[in-house]
Amino acid sequence: MQGMNHASNMTLSVIVVTEYTSPKYRGAFLAFKSATLFWGIWVANAMGTFFYWKYIPLLGIFLSIFCFTVLFWPESPQWLASKGRFEECVSAHRWLRGTDSKAEKELKQLIQSQTDSIKSCKEIPKDNIVKLFSRKEFYKPMLLSVLMMMQHHLSGKVVCMVYSIDIIRKITDSESAAYTGMLILDGVTVTGMYFGCYLSKILKRRQLLFSTCAVAILCLFILSLYLYLVDLKVITENRVLTISLFTIFSLSISCGPMILSTSIYGELTPLRYKSSCTMISALVFVILTSTLLKLFPLIVRTINMSGVFLIYAISSLIVSSILFKYLPETKDRTLQEIEDIFSNKKMTEEEKGNTHVNTTQILISVIMQGMNQASIMTLSIIIVSEYTSPKYRGSFLAFKSATLFWGIWVANAMGTFLHWKYIPLLGILMSIFSFTVLFWPESPQWLASKGRFEECVSAHRWLRGTDSKAEKELKQLIQSQTDSIKSCSEIPNLDNIVNLFSRKAFYKPMLLSVLMMMQYHFSGKVVCMAYSIDIIRKITDSESAGYTGMLILDGVTVTGMYFGCYLSKILKRRQLLFSSCTVATLFLFIMSLYLHLVDIKVIAENRIIAISLLTIFSVSISCGPMILSTSIYGELTPLRYKSSCTIISALVFVILTAIFLKLFPLIVRTINMSGVFLMYAISSLIVTLILYKYLPETKDITLQEIEDIFRIKRKLKKRIQN
Repeated sequence: MQGMNHASNMTLSVIVVTEYTSPKYRGAFLAFKSATLFWGIWVANAMGTFFYWKYIPLLGIFLSIFCFTVLFWPESPQWLASKGRFEECVSAHRWLRGTDSKAEKELKQLIQSQTDSIKSCKEIPKDNIVKLFSRKEFYKPMLLSVLMMMQHHLSGKVVCMVYSIDIIRKITDSESAAYTGMLILDGVTVTGMYFGCYLSKILKRRQLLFSTCAVAILCLFILSLYLYLVDLKVITENRVLTISLFTIFSLSISCGPMILSTSIYGELTPLRYKSSCTMISALVFVILTSTLLKLFPLIVRTINMSGVFLIYAISSLIVSSILFKYLPETKDRTLQEIEDIFSNKKMTEEEKGNTHVNTTQILISVIMQGMNQASIMTLSIIIVSEYTSPKYRGSFLAFKSATLFWGIWVANAMGTFLHWKYIPLLGILMSIFSFTVLFWPESPQWLASKGRFEECVSAHRWLRGTDSKAEKELKQLIQSQTDSIKSCSEIPNLDNIVNLFSRKAFYKPMLLSVLMMMQYHFSGKVVCMAYSIDIIRKITDSESAGYTGMLILDGVTVTGMYFGCYLSKILKRRQLLFSSCTVATLFLFIMSLYLHLVDIKVIAENRIIAISLLTIFSVSISCGPMILSTSIYGELTPLRYKSSCTIISALVFVILTAIFLKLFPLIVRTINMSGVFLMYAISSLIVTLILYKYLPETKDITLQEIEDIFRIKRKLKKRIQN
């Protein structure tokens, strides 16, 4: 009896709501229906906790009385039309939807479509049952409906609701917390579903589904990492944090997949194949539910709760990615229009326009991308500089820079061979690891600058150990920051601001950091990477060579940067920087001369020579300035003025990047490619000569000793460098 009731909920009730309501309110009604179902589960759980369980079916019997009102409803217009009873269909449709222009248009589409469908069914032989699964208008909506159910199940929400008491008891080791957590989670789920009903009125289906899925998947990854660290005893278990993560996960799933799985399933199911699709979808739903519920205890015993949440996160991410590509927007469309999407009928220009990205979305994405780039330019470099020992600091900073450009290479390759929308999906997956920062100790340098020396000692020894070198570095750090705090308290704030730019300890490292960034930009590498396709196409007069050359140059750049990471371990900073800059400048001059000779037709253009010269230039730049610009910037920035130097350096970097990228097309039109490479060669040479004179050696020197180079006398400076 329970199974029959559940089956009717899965099939008839969804179809009835879908067919009886107008496109404007259909999504809200379907979402409300799903929410009301789980509201009943919450009430049942609450009654089972505080009362005798036999009261639950009594309440169910009372509520089921309202089902008898179905005897007085008109028949579904879609069902009547599919049976050829068009007069009754017109009467029922107008009774339900009224007689306005939109309703009449929908009625006309419905009758026309079902008339064609009835005719085609008479003309097609009996073997159409065999060919059923080969028809797009059948298997596409059916597979998407199944994927929507899989999204709901593979997120782990079904299992979490059924085993909520056992899961929370296992995580928190508390019986009372388990029952309290169950009621909280059920309450949050129901609240989230009703909130989702409201959101479904103001947001499109895809917006609501994928935004909530993204939050839910993120929470699953965090929960998995948190439980794994608890298992390893890296951190202690916290009940409030556990239930909070569960709550956010439940809220996001209930706002999206839980209500939209039935909504979209009801909307996608084609009128012509409704019985077949419904049967298959219901069967899949039952199989998924029973399989996941039966296997859950076995999976927990095998891989623990951290592994379970990781499986749910990965599987949910995969299903979301597939749905993101193939799921159409169904809001405010009639069932007939949705069915036409999967048939051979083409979308109108208005419908195509609905899928375009608008200016606001582009602006928001650029702002978010800018925030990400700003964090790379500021916090990440400083963190790597402060957390690592002098022995490995350069390699880590170089490796960080190389990995950034490896990501650019992967993005370019994906954009060449796949749809560009796959790139941010990969980025989201990679960004999940950033949440490990929540479990790091604070930077010893920052703690010392705030006068929290006991915490500084603890963090420093945790990061560097307790050998003689580490203890000497810790002693120097505490001594320097103690003196710095005293001097700051003696000097008025106004004088600090006014005199800031006149202090050698501030302006010298800051100017050198800016020069390192200028070296990177004036070499032309930023422009070459951004306009690589256009540059190679202009040099070689070949479209295919443009794309091939871009991937080759990106691959060479990344390979060169990782090779530079190795060289930074065996060579000093100055040796690596100036040797690579010399080679790069030399090849810029050669490239300029070669292109000039081609322009005046002294020699014939050769694609292999052009790409080879660009490749050697890219290798030399990537081995030196590209990895050392961030490394030396991170090392030179003084502890005392870190925030001020970081803001100025980041601002200069952004301004330089914007100027070079925006002016490049204009410069090319004015002085041709040969003149561009000559300009880069001369500017790069000038910056290299200035750096050669003033840049100190920083390899294997502590951050405190580097800061002292700019503050103390020349003799002691030479002794530190030696």
